[in-house]
Amino acid sequence: MYLREDDVKKLLRNLQKRFPGCELVCEVENMFVINLLKKQRWKKKFQRDYHLGKDATFHFGINDGRDLERWGTGIIFLDEWTIFDDHEKKLGWMNLFSFSKTLRKAQWIVHYTLQKM
Repeated sequence: MYLREDDVKKLLRNLQKRFPGCELVCEVENMFVINLLKKQRWKKKFQRDYHLGKDATFHFGINDGRDLERWGTGIIFLDEWTIFDDHEKKLGWMNLFSFSKTLRKAQWIVHYTLQKM
């Protein structure tokens, strides 16, 4: 999310080349959040709330865990999960997000295997 798409692709390909057969688990944002942070009002709030500099923002997101598989052979989607999967009581009313695909996966974890290219 902090890198641009081309940089994410390059990083993923380098991992795949250097560590064939490895597994990758990472946190991702969906494009709804990425596009929201392009709006000045939300970008400033994000930067203020998280004590970030004026240039700090998210650049890259996906909408589905399988999106990265389209980048080439050997990138295999295994699994995904969100904080809302367990309906933890401590999340309170935020558990309502689990009923919306967009909000449930605003930020979530994806799991891949990176096979030899």
